[in-house]
Amino acid sequence: MNLDKNTKRFLISIFVLLNILTVIYINRPVPIKEVQNNKLKEILHPSSLDSMRSAAGLFFTNYGELVGLGTRWLMFVLQDKYNWFYLIKAKYADSSEVILPVPRQGDRSVLQRILFDFKDAKFQYNFNYRPYAREHYASYLCRKYPVHNGVKIRSIIFEFYKQNVLEPKEALKRNTYLDPTVRKEIAGVFNCHTENVK
Repeated sequence: MNLDKNTKRFLISIFVLLNILTVIYINRPVPIKEVQNNKLKEILHPSSLDSMRSAAGLFFTNYGELVGLGTRWLMFVLQDKYNWFYLIKAKYADSSEVILPVPRQGDRSVLQRILFDFKDAKFQYNFNYRPYAREHYASYLCRKYPVHNGVKIRSIIFEFYKQNVLEPKEALKRNTYLDPTVRKEIAGVFNCHTENVK
């Protein structure tokens, strides 16, 4: 397709303008009413933009997600005061529980931990705010690990562990920045549909 120089410039200008407007729209200040009635993290997380009612809102939100501009900039947001990780297990028909060999857990080489697993922290972070993401991931794990020692899978268990970060003065006294107490929560148990598991 041969386009003249002016048409190319026009199309590039429209594309650049569209991207700038998308970033500005997605990162616009949140209305006070929303902040007063909701948790701050839910407001700042992109999923809070899913309920836009206007056509422009839907367009910019969907376009932003499509081209990867759909994240809010959280540079000045207060960070979580705890360290966390997920332990994802599979429960089989004989009641055995197996820690799955997925990134960030199980036996991982140094190269796997350093070069490949760093993105999975962000992936798992999204579990906290999008329960349906855990459900879809559990469905994938049911298909990936359908049998263990000849026994069919029954469910996927997401265990969430968190360890508080100490205040600076307390950390200096204890010579560590993490509280020694690790708290465990069950973030979700998802049943596998064994008839669909190969």
